[in-house]
Amino acid sequence: MKKKIAVLMAALLVVATGYAGSISMNFTENPTNQIFDGGQNIGPLNTDSATWNHNSVLAEGSEYKAGTQSNLIDGTGAVTPVSVTWLSSNTWWNADGTADDQAKLAVGYLDDGATSTGVGLVVTFENIPYAQYRVYGLTASDQNQYTDPFTYQSRNFNVNGAWVYEGGETVTALAYACIWDNNEYNGQYWTPLIPGSNTAGNYWTIVTSGSTLTISGLPRNDSERGSISAVIIEEIPEPATMMLLALGGLVLRRKHS
Repeated sequence: MKKKIAVLMAALLVVATGYAGSISMNFTENPTNQIFDGGQNIGPLNTDSATWNHNSVLAEGSEYKAGTQSNLIDGTGAVTPVSVTWLSSNTWWNADGTADDQAKLAVGYLDDGATSTGVGLVVTFENIPYAQYRVYGLTASDQNQYTDPFTYQSRNFNVNGAWVYEGGETVTALAYACIWDNNEYNGQYWTPLIPGSNTAGNYWTIVTSGSTLTISGLPRNDSERGSISAVIIEEIPEPATMMLLALGGLVLRRKHS
C-alpha cells in the first residue's frame, strides 16, 4: 500500500509542477524609481514582486514605448521561453507614488495614443507554454485622478480576437486610475472592471488559449482611455489534473485516518 501511495504521489507531483503557473509583466516608465524591491505580494494575484518582469532592460527615454524582452521568468522565478513585444504611443505615469512595490506596479504604463492617430497599444506574448490561461490587464491612467469622483471610462481591449468587455469596441467600464482611490472606495487595491456597473475597478480578465497572446488596445477617445500598466498570464489547470490532485488528497486523508 505504501508503495502504491508513493508512486501515485510521485505522479501527482510531476503533473502538478507543470500547472498553475503565472507570468507577470510590468511596464515601467522610469527604471530609476519603478523597479521592484522584491519580497512583497502585489497585484490581483498577490504575486511576489521578486518574480515580476519589467521593461527596465531598455535605456531611459522614448524607447520605452516599444521593445522586446525574452526568457521571461514565471511565478516561481524559473526562466521560461516566453517573450513579449510591445508598442504604444508613449510610456507615462500617474500619481500613485513609489513608496512600495504595490504602488510602483501602478505608476508607469503604456499610453493609449490619441483619437487622431487611430492606433492604440499592442502587446504580444509568444511561446506561452500553458494550454489555457486567464489574462489580467491592469489599467492605469492620469485621467480624473484629481477630480471627484476620480473615475474614467476604460475602453475595450481585444485579446486574441475576442473583446474583453463583450459587445464590441464601444463598450466601456468604469475605472479608477489610482490604486489609492480604488483602495479607499473598494477596500482593496485591485478590483475587477465590470461593464455597466456603477462600482469602478482597475483590472480586467479574459480566458483564452494559444501559444501566442495578442492584446490590442483602442486609442483614447476624449475622456475614455485604454492604457495598460501590467499584464498577468495565469495558467488554468486542465480538469484531468484537478481530478488527480483531488485523488491525491483523498489518498492522503485515507492514509492518515
